[in-house]
Amino acid sequence: MELEQKYLVENEEAMSEARLLLSTLVPASRPEPKAQHDLYYDTRDLDLLNRGASLRVRRKGTQYLLTIKDGGGRRDGRFCRSEQEFPLRLPDPEFCRPAILSAFPDLPANCGFRPMVGVENQRTTLLLDGKVEAALDRVTYTQGGTPTGGELQLELEVTGAGGEALLDRLVQSLRSVPGLTPMSQSKYQRAMACRRRSFL
Repeated sequence: MELEQKYLVENEEAMSEARLLLSTLVPASRPEPKAQHDLYYDTRDLDLLNRGASLRVRRKGTQYLLTIKDGGGRRDGRFCRSEQEFPLRLPDPEFCRPAILSAFPDLPANCGFRPMVGVENQRTTLLLDGKVEAALDRVTYTQGGTPTGGELQLELEVTGAGGEALLDRLVQSLRSVPGLTPMSQSKYQRAMACRRRSFL
């Protein structure tokens, strides 16, 4: 089960202020920058988008990782949802069709999955007190390789025992940082919203 808090960040100044606050509240690891390359898949009728779920293939060097997330529950930027991951040899979710249909048993057995949107993310992570991972994201949404929009985001995800209490404390402290807005949409939902705007 994934438990995280998401924020939309107004500008780089707000991102820096949030990062400084988090690293002074609790012991923090060294920042780890990394690039993430994600492609989201859905059915022709957008069955996953319509239920707040997602099917993501992340490229890590020459390896691929399929992540299935259900719609879960969300409120005021807090996401609680199930997450399953499967290594792939090739970037094709069809290799994991039984697992996908098990996660979404009401999907038609013969439904096809097609690439919808991409997310290019320059992510910097900090591990906070060994219990919560903070991810500072510089996100670019793409459609067929063409950028359709971008934004800054901050995600706090529970990774260890006692992390939920720490997450609550961090969220309370971040209220003092201007330019942070709790986010109710996933990256997939926001990427699809950018895609729609680009066609207007």
